[in-house]
Amino acid sequence: INTNKESQKYIENSVLILMFRQLINGMKAINNYLVHRDIKPLNILFNDNVLKITDFGLSKIANQSTRSSTFKGSGTYAYMAPEAWENKNNTIQMDIYSMGIVFYQLITFNYPYKIDNGGDLIKNYRDAHMTKNPFRPEQYNSEISINLSQIIMKMLEKSVSDRFHNWKEIEELLAIEIHEKEIDKDIEELLKERIKRDEENRTKKLEENKEETKKRDFLKRIRYQIVKSIINPLAYSIIIYGGKLLNFVPSWKYI
Repeated sequence: INTNKESQKYIENSVLILMFRQLINGMKAINNYLVHRDIKPLNILFNDNVLKITDFGLSKIANQSTRSSTFKGSGTYAYMAPEAWENKNNTIQMDIYSMGIVFYQLITFNYPYKIDNGGDLIKNYRDAHMTKNPFRPEQYNSEISINLSQIIMKMLEKSVSDRFHNWKEIEELLAIEIHEKEIDKDIEELLKERIKRDEENRTKKLEENKEETKKRDFLKRIRYQIVKSIINPLAYSIIIYGGKLLNFVPSWKYI
């Protein structure tokens, strides 16, 4: 990636597809047993035109829950799927999302999100993965096909249900790319219209999620204040009973 970026020469679509197919084949073999959880360019070796996926130090059995969000090295945060930030069960969709970023970088030599390098970098990455729409690949590389761009964008969907369910689905769409070099102009216009609608729906979903998160945070703060200011003081209030001072401790669980 860095070598081509310095030369300012994008990788041809046909070469990209060959690279993607190699990586997909590797991921299919891995995901039969494990979720890799640390897909990034540094963990992909390139030798004699062969790509190999390495470093299984963070791998987990599929559907096993993640106990902690502590990962090695800040570089990994750049590739973590939204659900990984919430410590949800490990699924192959996590690897699909991470590989989507790798594909994106191979196409554009750029990162799909704008990241503020100041302040809390981990939080900035989290916010990007959770709340920001990725830039479309063609914004950087105008030579990229619409079909290939759509594949990348679907790999980077925030919601697991909107993402590809498996590597075979991606493989089938890449096959279309191979066999249909030229797209009819009418079909291209329809695809552009579909892309526009998808972008609008994606933005709408993100806004709805932001509002829902704000409401949850507000209710949590209200609940905390009620417990702190009213319930806990009552729980430890002194009650005079039978001429004796007793500590009244109610049976409910404090928060």
